[in-house]
Amino acid sequence: MVARAKVQSTLGRDEAARRDAREARTHADAALALAGERPHARMFIHNLCFIAALLLGDTAALAQCCHAHAALSEALQLPHYRQVSRLMQAQCRLAEGDATAALRALDETDIAVLRGNRAALHWLLETRWLALQGAGRHAEACAAAQALLDFERLHHHGNAVGPLIALLREVELQVARAEAERQRARAAEAEQRALHDALTGLHNRRALDAQLATALPAERPHAVLLLDIDHFKAINDRHGHGTGDAVLRELAGVLRATSPAAATVARQGGDEFVVFVPDLEHGGALALAERLCERARRHPGWPAPLGPGAVTLSVGVAIAHAGDDGPALLRRADAALYRAKHEGRDRATRPTPALGA
Repeated sequence: MVARAKVQSTLGRDEAARRDAREARTHADAALALAGERPHARMFIHNLCFIAALLLGDTAALAQCCHAHAALSEALQLPHYRQVSRLMQAQCRLAEGDATAALRALDETDIAVLRGNRAALHWLLETRWLALQGAGRHAEACAAAQALLDFERLHHHGNAVGPLIALLREVELQVARAEAERQRARAAEAEQRALHDALTGLHNRRALDAQLATALPAERPHAVLLLDIDHFKAINDRHGHGTGDAVLRELAGVLRATSPAAATVARQGGDEFVVFVPDLEHGGALALAERLCERARRHPGWPAPLGPGAVTLSVGVAIAHAGDDGPALLRRADAALYRAKHEGRDRATRPTPALGA
């Protein structure tokens, strides 16, 4: 009856397979009572019960059969039975959804002991394939499916070859999809690294230049705020570069949180940052720059031992003129930043009138 249930399952007749498995388990329960204390007979019956429980998806019965089989294996001290017990443990873990534990149990199985048993070898190959697939190790699952298919062909298991080929093709397709997804992820990661600063996660100079090249020249006003940390070298010298790096990361968060959603926030290098805001005129740009200074001055989250007031900013503000390109706009912002430093730091300024806004 168990054999018939397995054939029904192989042919995709699931309901018939479950019906035959239930009937087989009823007969097996009766056979266990008749077997008495004969261990080999009980071992055989537990094998049949285990297969029936697999077909029914009964994890409780699987665990019970597995435990009984393991106890008999230890009592009989027969290597073959011990290896079959490990296979049963692997199937139990797989039925419980723990493919990694199933693979561990398979790794502990001594294949050499099972070499003369076709059914056990077939079971091992099938379980390894399913466990690898369940663990998401698709390339290894593909190789395991091919090994199982070769075994089926070698031993003329004709009914299983057709469905197995179809399953192998599905595994190969999963492998191809997984590899394509990995390639997409690698490409996205490479693009992220190319356009973002590794320390702060902000855009880098390359990304900023591309943004300015796209936006300029323009007839509408665009603002650039060029800023750096006052006396940053002293912070590094006094507290160490680790603290300095933490200040840069924290400042990146302050800039992101304070800048408009349309802004591009970038780290130019060192302690120098740029905020580019499209469609922002003189008044709004200067107000934003002063707000950034205030937020930095009052920020409570600087790394210890720095507290509020320990980190201040100087900000230079420039507005794009008609015909401006990125380098011209940044030069004027740099001139404004120099003016802010000259006037005492911790402030925002525009360029001198001679240079224009």
